[in-house]
This record gives sequence, C-alpha cells and structure tokens, in this order.
Amino acid sequence: MCDELPDVDEIKDLSTARALLKQLYMLIKPLQTTNEQLQGAIEQLQGTIAHQTEILDQQRAELAELRRMMFGKRSEVMPPMQRELRKGSKGKDPTATQAKRRSRRKQRKQLPTEDKKHDVPDPEKHCPHCRGPFRDFSPGEISYEVEFVPARFAVHKHIRQRMICRCGETIVVAPAPPRVSDRVQYGPGFHAQVVVAKCADSMPLYRQARQLQRMGISVCRSTLGDLFHRSADLLMPLRNHMLTEIAGQPYVNADETPIRRLSDAPGTTHRSYIWTFCTDELVAYRYTAGRSGSLPEEVLGDSAGVLQVDGYTGYNAVCTPNGRTRVGCWAHARRYFWNA
Repeated sequence: MCDELPDVDEIKDLSTARALLKQLYMLIKPLQTTNEQLQGAIEQLQGTIAHQTEILDQQRAELAELRRMMFGKRSEVMPPMQRELRKGSKGKDPTATQAKRRSRRKQRKQLPTEDKKHDVPDPEKHCPHCRGPFRDFSPGEISYEVEFVPARFAVHKHIRQRMICRCGETIVVAPAPPRVSDRVQYGPGFHAQVVVAKCADSMPLYRQARQLQRMGISVCRSTLGDLFHRSADLLMPLRNHMLTEIAGQPYVNADETPIRRLSDAPGTTHRSYIWTFCTDELVAYRYTAGRSGSLPEEVLGDSAGVLQVDGYTGYNAVCTPNGRTRVGCWAHARRYFWNA
C-alpha cells in the first residue's frame, strides 16, 4: 500500500511531482490487473453460458424426438393436401357426402333380396265401422333391413355313376371331380377361407379353429396349417408369374419389413424379413431369413426402369448404370427436414 497522497498545494518542485506520479502509478497498476482478470472471467463465463445453452437446446431437441417416437404417430404418410385444406373450411362438402350416399345405395342394390311378407292379423281384417272385410289395394308398405346371414359348411357327397355292359365284361365309372390334392377331404373353398382369414383378416390359425368350432365343425390347428401351406404350394406359379410381371414394369416400389420367427432353440426368435415389390397394379412378397441384397437382384435381375426404395444398400446390386434408376422417398426425406 502507498502512503497517503499529499495535497496539491504542497507540490512545489519537480521531484515532488515525480514522486506523486509514481505513487499514482503504483495505485493504478493493480487496478488494471484486476480489471483484466475480471474481463477474462466475464468472457469465460459467457463462453460457458453459450456452451451450456447449446447443450440444453440439443437435449431439448433429443427429448422432443424421443417423445415423438414414443407417443407420436407411427405412420409417416403425409395427409392429402385436399383433406388438410378442408379442415379449415366450415361444414362438409355436400358433393362428397352425396357421392358416398349414392355409393352405399348402389352397394345395397347389389345384395340379394329376399321378400318377407307380413299379413294383417285375422282379428283386424274387418272394418270396425261396417264390419266388412278389407281388400288389398296396393303392393303394401315397403321397408328395407340389411341382415347378416351366417356362413355355413356343407358336405358335398359325390356319387360317381357306375355302368356295366350287358355281357358283364366291362365296367365304367364317371371321372372323379377335381380336388385340391389327393386324399384331402376339404374343398377349394375351405382352403381359400383359411388363406383369406389369415392373410387378409390377420386371424391366426388357432382363432380360426375356435371360430370353426362355434360354427359346428371341429378342425385341428395342425390341419389348418397343412391346408395353408398346401395352398401356398398351389399358388406358387401365380406368385412367380406376378414377380415376373413386376420385373417387367418400368416403375417398381420395394421395401423390406423385419419380422420375428421362432428359432430352433426353444423360447428364442430370429429376425427375418418380408420383402415387398409392388407396382400400380401388382403386389408380391418374398420371405428371407436374412437381409442380403441377393434377393432384389434375384427378383428384378437386370431389368430397366425406376426403383423407388429407401437408403438401404442392399438394392445397390439392382441400381446400376445398366440397370434401374434409384429414386428416393419423400417420407424419408421428410424425417431430416422435421429434425432440422
């Protein structure tokens, strides 16, 4: 610490002024150092605050992404623009409503109609004034009611005619009707019902077995499984023809969906894939135990055109300069715009 500074009136010579300036310098120098330290500390704190703010913003974005993944919509399909515009308009479109009603009436007219006639009770067939009998004067009051007729099973008993010659030497028998396969007592309609219920209605075979039990026919689950696989074998030529037609189309969509299947070890599952190849009119599926890119090459081969897929590299074998042109998907591009 410096001594107390003298009064200005006491400064009478140059040496005294120099001593005073020296004392002032000794007082200011620590203040300058302290000021520089404070400035450095402030800059450091500002950098720390900016860094912490950046981390907080990043964590907020990650939290929003996790919330969207956990509680948001699973589908990434963008809603049609016309439907979004209609949300802001008041009321419904009368033209669309009338079109729906016409479509429903047309569907009901195509249903088979069964007439149910209801007569007037006998005590009410006489006039209460003149006591005379009533007579019909119009077709009657008509009302409609849509009823559900439960499906039923029937046993087709095939009787093949047998004929014999008068001489008794030759016997002929009518040819047997076509069957799905030999030694199978279930007709093609039964096979089709099992396949449609499982693939189109997502009804497992054990539920189908319970449903058939309620309808009066008992079929084992293993039997339904055999019918399902037999139907798949019979439809294999159709599946191959559809894949051939798809490979010849100029525009093809493809995607692979993971599914879990039972492994050889009890209680464990294995990740396998269902591949979908579709055009504007055809949809075909292939199953593989892995995600190798050999399947797209097997299905599409060296065909030319456009292939719309995601960013998976398994389609690179098909998307070549001499093969198909690879195009992206708006739904996948939308993810990155949304995240940004």
